[in-house]
Amino acid sequence: MNSTPAVAVGVILFNTKHHVIVGQSPKWNGKWVIPGGHLEYGETLVDCAKREIQEEMGIEISDVLFSHIQECIFPRDFAFSQKHFIFINMTAHMKDQQNIVLNNEFWRYTWISIPEALQTLHLNESTKFALHHALCI
Repeated sequence: MNSTPAVAVGVILFNTKHHVIVGQSPKWNGKWVIPGGHLEYGETLVDCAKREIQEEMGIEISDVLFSHIQECIFPRDFAFSQKHFIFINMTAHMKDQQNIVLNNEFWRYTWISIPEALQTLHLNESTKFALHHALCI
């Protein structure tokens, strides 16, 4: 087990209808999560958010802004070894109408309102926290 916390950027991504995108992830035992990933050495948070969305969904984003930071220590629903995450969550908007092409990080995705996601989807704990926070901003 790595004894250094992993810094990751999560993206609460909105479309023109004010819905957010969430994906069902094998990394999180099939739970629904916001997209994102590990911050690379020398990379800005905004560049990380843009790169991760491009890699995971094949789309471009704009208006990337800081939302909040959250700790996620040894999450029970993470499918691999124990991890200590520091999530730096951002909000962003999808540039225009684009076709989403998922990589292997998601089985499927949906655009959904935040209240509906919180009520109906089997979200991982950090995504629940991020979406609750997004309702307040």
